[in-house]
Amino acid sequence: MGACVSARAQEEFPSFHSSYTFGAQLGKGSFGSVFLAEKKITGEAHAVKVQKGREAGDDNIKYEATLWQQLHHTNCVRFIGLFQEADVFFAVMEQCHCSLWHRLVDAPKWSVTELIWDIKQMLKGIQYMHLSQIVHRDIKPKNILYGGPDSKTLKIADFGLAHHFGEGASKTLVNICGTAAYMAPEMLAGKGYTYSVDMWSFGVVCYMILLGRVPFGRYDMTSAEMKQAILEVEEEPRRLTHLSEQLQTKLELINRASSDEPDAEERAMILGAVPGQHAEGFRRARMSARALITKRLAAVDFVRELLHRDVEQRSNVYQALNSDFLSNHHDDNPLFVYSLTAFVKSLMIVTRKPYRSEEDSIEEQRKAEAKAIPVEIGLRRGLPEPGFEEACQNLRRRQLQAPGRMLPQAQLPPPGQPAEVPTSPGSRVVSPHLEFMDDLHYRPLIQKYSK
Repeated sequence: MGACVSARAQEEFPSFHSSYTFGAQLGKGSFGSVFLAEKKITGEAHAVKVQKGREAGDDNIKYEATLWQQLHHTNCVRFIGLFQEADVFFAVMEQCHCSLWHRLVDAPKWSVTELIWDIKQMLKGIQYMHLSQIVHRDIKPKNILYGGPDSKTLKIADFGLAHHFGEGASKTLVNICGTAAYMAPEMLAGKGYTYSVDMWSFGVVCYMILLGRVPFGRYDMTSAEMKQAILEVEEEPRRLTHLSEQLQTKLELINRASSDEPDAEERAMILGAVPGQHAEGFRRARMSARALITKRLAAVDFVRELLHRDVEQRSNVYQALNSDFLSNHHDDNPLFVYSLTAFVKSLMIVTRKPYRSEEDSIEEQRKAEAKAIPVEIGLRRGLPEPGFEEACQNLRRRQLQAPGRMLPQAQLPPPGQPAEVPTSPGSRVVSPHLEFMDDLHYRPLIQKYSK
């Protein structure tokens, strides 16, 4: 009896079970688990992170709650309240749909518009934290969630390792923390760091979106091996350099191709650069292929600037938001129905097969074993692979099996039509006989990468 009174006396926060009921488990981390929770009075659904004080540390849990409740932004997960029962703490937050990691695993496909939208949202969340003098120190796909009414708003989550640079406090940190694959080299080198580590981690996330793997090291490495791999490599990731060279070569070939009388090889290359192009509209196909490739080159340069090992040269959040890749991507306007920008916005800039996860059905696994085809797709393969149509069909079947887990994805275009993204407003099918209006957005990009 005395022990119970003593335990209750130490509680600083309200009881969780008096206000909420538990639901299904959503995830598990190093120091706690996340569950669904329903408020008893209103029936409103939330999520709750459950941690034991003796494992995570009472002061650490309270510090996270103190920082979290200061963040009121669309692109940060909303904090609702901290509750306590004896040694167990309950951090209640808004419920989200799934994480960016789930999309990377289940449906790694982005149109130009979707990718720019997602990257801008992540950057705005990071910008708000930095303006609030908070460095996150654990930016990674599992800590970036899709939420909001339409489940398309990206939100930064998990502030357990965040630090607030208060008035009069040191503006340089030295302790090493976070997830090894996303740690910045200046953190690992013990030289001291500030907000720059978040931009490096964000660069790793963008690299994974584009290339499907981490830029340094391998997935099967231990944490110590991964840290060593990041410290040892002094140049930019080789796959990023290789992808840039491939795109630059393709752009040069397209620029050299004759728009009046192209030979068969030139015609096949250009018409194949953008899905669904018509042979009759070769000039339009050439323009759209060149524009899409320059957008991909701009995306590569965007990631390259985030992964500079020199902190002084690395993009900060303001430079990233004003990069060539993100800027001048105007909203839909009836005046631009047949502009090059309006057309390219709906094209797929990232397309890979989904990674086979634990949730795959037994039937699909048996089919794969029966065909005796080795399964090595998604996050362990860097570039788009053949069999895209089959992958999309499998994805649709999985989406029907688990509708709460998946995001709406781009559909395969009908024969003779450009790719269309139904979830992106303004996606249109452009007639092959119409020429594009002059587009001021892609002209400087094409000139920049055609030098």
